[in-house]
Amino acid sequence: MVPPECRVYSMHCARSCRVCIVFEKVPGAEPEVIQGDCRFDRLKPKSVGAIITSPPYLNKIEYTKIYGIELALFFGFQQKGLRAFVGDNPKVNIRPELARLPLIAQAYFADLDRVLENCFDALVPDGIACINVAGGCLPEGTVNSPQILGKLAQFHGFELKENIECRSIQCVSPTGQRIGRTSENILVLGKP
Repeated sequence: MVPPECRVYSMHCARSCRVCIVFEKVPGAEPEVIQGDCRFDRLKPKSVGAIITSPPYLNKIEYTKIYGIELALFFGFQQKGLRAFVGDNPKVNIRPELARLPLIAQAYFADLDRVLENCFDALVPDGIACINVAGGCLPEGTVNSPQILGKLAQFHGFELKENIECRSIQCVSPTGQRIGRTSENILVLGKP
């Protein structure tokens, strides 16, 4: 019998491999997985043909708690709160159009703004970036992260080729009250 954690991890790996196989079919493409912090770890300019990324979502989920078993079993990682790394300095580079958002959302989009800048610089002309992002469910209400991220991407020079809604999310307060709907989307961005 296979423990449920192993089955979930195996399914996740299989999906990731299918994505890499698609990119393997692109002439001259060499799939590579890079682990790092794209806010600060700069990639070589015009060195990447495609980027697939799924930054942490803007919500109250602690990824290291959800995936803690897998991280400990397969990678030997100790649990620590990922949220502690989001918005290290929320006063840096906050765009005026984001000032109406809750502070955690401002910090989140300031971080993603740096990620988009790095991705745009790293992509070759006609390169593609696919970003999996979900709207935020905060006590103050919902935040349409896919729409905001799409606008930030366009600010950096990306063309928003597609905004694919993958699923609808019902946001619920800790007391069970429905506070709105948001969605998980894949943004397909092109570099002209």
